[in-house]
Amino acid sequence: IGDVLAACAQATASNPRFVWVEEAFLEAHGVAAYSELPLWVPASAGFAGFFAAGSARAVAAGLKTRSLLETARDTLRWSRTRPPGHVWKGGLTPERETQLLTAWTART
Repeated sequence: IGDVLAACAQATASNPRFVWVEEAFLEAHGVAAYSELPLWVPASAGFAGFFAAGSARAVAAGLKTRSLLETARDTLRWSRTRPPGHVWKGGLTPERETQLLTAWTART
């Protein structure tokens, strides 16, 4: 996930400060796996190996991949075509992110 976030930071020409929290903290605070926090599925959810599927057969069948940076740039470009006021269906709201970061900081 670090590589994905680094590509997103590069694509947006930003310098974010990533905060890594423990899975147990996310679960204790009721963070919804894969919807509130895309690309996260807790081990306790019974999805061990969820992201470990091999792609060899797809590559052999002709799958072409792109770099994370290219994908991040294209996704950003696409996201900017959304109508003003568009509400995303996934991800943490800014308020929820602030709430979680405050709770994380307070516990350490």
